Amino acid sequence: MIRGVDHVVLAVDASDRRSLAERLLAAGFVDIPLHLDFPEIDAASDSYAMANGGFVELVHVMRPGVAPAAWFDAVPRVIGLGFMSDDFEADVAAWGEPEGMWIMDQDQMLADGSTLNIHAAGPHPHFEDFYVFVMDRRELPYAHLGARPRLESVTLAGRRADDWRSRLSEWLRAPLEGEELRVGDVALRFRPGAHPSVRVSLGFAVHGTTEVIPFTQGEIVLTPTG
Repeated sequence: MIRGVDHVVLAVDASDRRSLAERLLAAGFVDIPLHLDFPEIDAASDSYAMANGGFVELVHVMRPGVAPAAWFDAVPRVIGLGFMSDDFEADVAAWGEPEGMWIMDQDQMLADGSTLNIHAAGPHPHFEDFYVFVMDRRELPYAHLGARPRLESVTLAGRRADDWRSRLSEWLRAPLEGEELRVGDVALRFRPGAHPSVRVSLGFAVHGTTEVIPFTQGEIVLTPTG
């Protein structure tokens, strides 16, 4: 069963990643000792925990010209939305074999010498300007870090928003509730917009004041809890 949002992937410029990370940390996200290298695309990432144990991953280019242009042509912005599955094989099998489907089973050596296995799959091409995927996990990994911001909504806005609503409902087996989907505690919302595909905004509940972190298109909205 696909139970909730595992993590959100943001493409960022290498020169801007520290300033964005500082804003996340100031809002109550927690730095995770999870620096990952992806030599096949000359990119790397750092991650920041959110409440319930999921996280935000900031991916940046190490060497221009190798990483997918569709990810980094306009940054910062959300490029990937990952969900957790506690029955990975069954959930992936339910997709059949759609065009562009991919499966990743990759080990990463971490700085402390331990090995992290990344077992994930996506029902459409990985290197599109926005992609969705599922992670093989029974529990979210970073709840023990005590991060405060709680992801409440993900909004996809653009000309293909209705198409994405239909695709996500099918892939995630998430029924419509009015005009939105709900996966775990997170509402997936869909809005018309000018972009020919979609651009993504994230809504978090936080302890603090209202803040908006803008992207090239889309944004993070931090809203105080009631």
